[in-house]
Amino acid sequence: MPTLEIALLSGRSCCLTVEPEETIWALRDRAQKELGVGISVWLNSRTGKALKRFSTVAAEGLQDGDLVTASARQAKLTSNHRFSRVLALIRPNGSVVTWGHPQGGGDSELVQRTLALRDVIQIQATASACAALRDDGTVVTWGRKRFGGDSLWVQGQLREIQKIQATSGAFCALRADGSTVAWGSVRHGGDSKVQLANVKDIVATQGAFGALQADGHVITWGRHRAGGNAELCDVELLCAAAFSFAALRSDGLVQLLGAPSAVDLGEVSSLVASAETFAALRKDGSVALVTAQNSETVRLLETKYALREICTSAFAFAGITNESTVVAWGAPEFGGDSSGVEAQLKEVKQICATESGFAALRQDGLVVSWGTKGGDSQEVRHLLKDIQQIESSSGAFAAIRADGLVVTWGQADAGGSPNGRVKEQLRNVHEL
Repeated sequence: MPTLEIALLSGRSCCLTVEPEETIWALRDRAQKELGVGISVWLNSRTGKALKRFSTVAAEGLQDGDLVTASARQAKLTSNHRFSRVLALIRPNGSVVTWGHPQGGGDSELVQRTLALRDVIQIQATASACAALRDDGTVVTWGRKRFGGDSLWVQGQLREIQKIQATSGAFCALRADGSTVAWGSVRHGGDSKVQLANVKDIVATQGAFGALQADGHVITWGRHRAGGNAELCDVELLCAAAFSFAALRSDGLVQLLGAPSAVDLGEVSSLVASAETFAALRKDGSVALVTAQNSETVRLLETKYALREICTSAFAFAGITNESTVVAWGAPEFGGDSSGVEAQLKEVKQICATESGFAALRQDGLVVSWGTKGGDSQEVRHLLKDIQQIESSSGAFAAIRADGLVVTWGQADAGGSPNGRVKEQLRNVHEL
């Protein structure tokens, strides 16, 4: 039988004997136990290609003596800032800590006791439920049943899942074979009868899902007033606002689904959306804005520097420039005015947003915040140092420090103030 060497970037390694039909995720599970760390990404060093989770040793072309290079999985914060009041931490070993509104999925103690929340790689949330994707492609759910917390009726289909997306009341999972599985509130897109094929991406408004198929065909379902029941062809990229979808077509034009015509916004590289406005980041770093109500209402954002990344609150935007400064625009009460902290917004590497506030992580590990709902971080400023990652729910922020402490601030019922039991679990989070 073939023997593979699994080597971490740190230099630690192990040798494992494998069966040709052994799955990659099973091989990774054995390697994690042998090396004592979680593994996030690994490559076949001979071909330079990433190994696919649901493939097999033989299908990936691994041969006796091959070297597989792996990177250790880091602790990661996650949430759905559009409407979720829950924050979650995925530890390096795949175990999970959740906090925030208990009726929104913030209390996962019961499902934790079943040992189901292990080997987790992604968490998604509706307004009142959570879904965790495990490394073996299965899904665990908890929270209010009618908001997607009960996946019993579709559990048989929840296998080889690659990605989960959420509206405010339903989930949709994308399988490795390109098929979809939906559950939760039918009104919000959770109709399990909707089963599509050849899907390569899923996005979601508050009440509808949009699926982009491999041939460029887009299908949406869910609430009509949230963008459901629409179709479009020749699409390269799909984006969701609160109640509508926009598509970048293969001819370079941008079209709102349901609109009679498309608009030319120049050479678009990406689309992002607030509740009512789509922002097209163009290849030259400039930005064109389109309102969701009227695709003919287009305006160009005037900025001193080109932008490389854009983040959104409900009614405002914040972009990182090529000089690593920040440009904010939109409703001031939703974080559209950063003038009060402009001098501090230097060497910024990450921005995230609540419903009405922003937080920026700088290269030196400090955090700058503005707006409301978490925009005031003064009470925890002395703790916000050596920060590695920041994340947000709809009303609160969380940050991981280099020493493994998680710092939170913002609305208490959205994760800004975890209870004592959770606080103890938010220490030394880098350890297995």
